[in-house]
Amino acid sequence: MFRAVAEEQGVELTYDVADPVVVDGNRQHLRQVLTNLLDNAIKFTGCRDDETRPARGAPVAGDQKRCE
Repeated sequence: MFRAVAEEQGVELTYDVADPVVVDGNRQHLRQVLTNLLDNAIKFTGCRDDETRPARGAPVAGDQKRCE
């Protein structure tokens, strides 16, 4: 679902599958939380090789430079 947007932003999505986890709760709410987390991670992750990236904890501009 997020792969195309991530690639457009120069972000590589990876995941590591561990043992299954059971979570009691509302499926739709959990899906919305995970969607928001992934969306924000893609939007606000800068290029790792970008020397102009702000220091850790510094405010991040809304528009990040694409990795070339």
